[in-house]
Amino acid sequence: MLRMSKLTQYLALLICCVGFLCEGIYAPSSTTSIKVGTYNLWNVMFNWNIRKYYIAELIQELDLDVIAFQEVRSDNDGQRTQLTDLQELLPAYQWTAYKPIQKVTLPKRAPKGWEWEGLGLLSRHRIVNTFHQALSHQSRQDANERMVLHAMVNLGNIHANFSVVHLSYDKWQQCVNVAEIMRYLRETKPKYSILLGDFNTYITYEWPLEGLLRGYFSAQNKCPKVAFRQNPTLEAEVFSYADAWMALNPHRLGFTFSNMPEPGFESRPDRILASSRYLKVTSCLLHGLGDSYENKYTSQVKWTRLWRVLEAAKATYYGTKENTGCYHDCGPHGSCRCSVCVAGGNKKACMPPKCPECSSDIYFYYLLAKALLICFIVQLMISIVHLVVIFKSKYRYQLQRTGCNCCLCFPHSCTFPKGKTTRLRCSLHAWRRCLYLGMPPLVHFIFSIICLVVLSALCVRWFEEPMKIVNAVLKEELNPSDHLMVTAVLETM
Repeated sequence: MLRMSKLTQYLALLICCVGFLCEGIYAPSSTTSIKVGTYNLWNVMFNWNIRKYYIAELIQELDLDVIAFQEVRSDNDGQRTQLTDLQELLPAYQWTAYKPIQKVTLPKRAPKGWEWEGLGLLSRHRIVNTFHQALSHQSRQDANERMVLHAMVNLGNIHANFSVVHLSYDKWQQCVNVAEIMRYLRETKPKYSILLGDFNTYITYEWPLEGLLRGYFSAQNKCPKVAFRQNPTLEAEVFSYADAWMALNPHRLGFTFSNMPEPGFESRPDRILASSRYLKVTSCLLHGLGDSYENKYTSQVKWTRLWRVLEAAKATYYGTKENTGCYHDCGPHGSCRCSVCVAGGNKKACMPPKCPECSSDIYFYYLLAKALLICFIVQLMISIVHLVVIFKSKYRYQLQRTGCNCCLCFPHSCTFPKGKTTRLRCSLHAWRRCLYLGMPPLVHFIFSIICLVVLSALCVRWFEEPMKIVNAVLKEELNPSDHLMVTAVLETM
């Protein structure tokens, strides 16, 4: 019994060792990788209905888990937002969080919609809950309200807390709001915390970010004393962060904001900050330069501009003034004319019906050109069919095989009831003369081509002025945003 007992113990020990070994080999990795991004959507500036396709393609290509957005617009009723527009193009991203912060003053006669602006989050993983942290507002320079959108996202193995920000451009206000964010995070103690968004950081004044990265305002920090009062009292309460870009690119500027069209990229307000205690940065990249957008979408931008000019001309023709303004402010380098922003300074603004480029005559010429174009194209197609039918004797068998065995292809094969032969033959003859304009088929074909060429020449003359503003595209309009998208890959520690 003693020997059996020892043998049993040895076997049990061997089984345990094999079990531990197998567990070490087959156990899933304890680290979780998170692909995150942040992007300032530039609200609805310059052809949102085109830009959204580029942004959706970029998100899909990068295969992000979660992406934060700033300057997100929505309608008054909240049913349509820029996030829902992106969701339609990105069915894998089923979860969104959106907080409208303030109502926007739309330009004069702008189309209705997009009245609210705020922060948003798009995720392919379930958003467990959200919280909106209101930040104090005491700035005389910045009248915009500021908030933080906190969202808890279930990433499978972990729950990560995303805090989306768009801080004030007022330096004093930045310091105070950063202190409030730090205090909130100390109180809630999120383990896997990620702060991301537009921090409106200045190169010459990074003190608010310095405090946020450290988890407290140091003695050398130049933020006002009111921010220092929010410092943690115990070292254990310090919540520090790592700047994803600086963690991997300490000697590269990584500018993400352009005051277009000049002086180009000049600052780095867009950042991703990860909890330095629990998250490690393994990658950080910038995306969204305007070259690829310009090469792919310039023609669509110009077609959209032409359509808006014609819509403005239509409004003038029918005597209405609604929806004839631009969707947005054209900035310091452009003016709003006929519902589009045109290059050449900000002193060329014109509202219908005072604009010659979208007068009632322009819309009348458009209707006339449209009718003539349809007529000439129909005549061209008839002449081509007539030319083909001429060779019916040679291609009779082929035409019959295709089902063309009627009077259109073989008029002489028609039979008529007795007593009505003469009348029907006359009707058929009149129909053919009307259809062919009484011309031989080759002459008819050449005549149709000449008519289309003449119509093209007339259109060039009629629409010379509208085409000038259609082609006067601002450099800003050929960019997906005035910010770059920042993405990072984070791993849990």
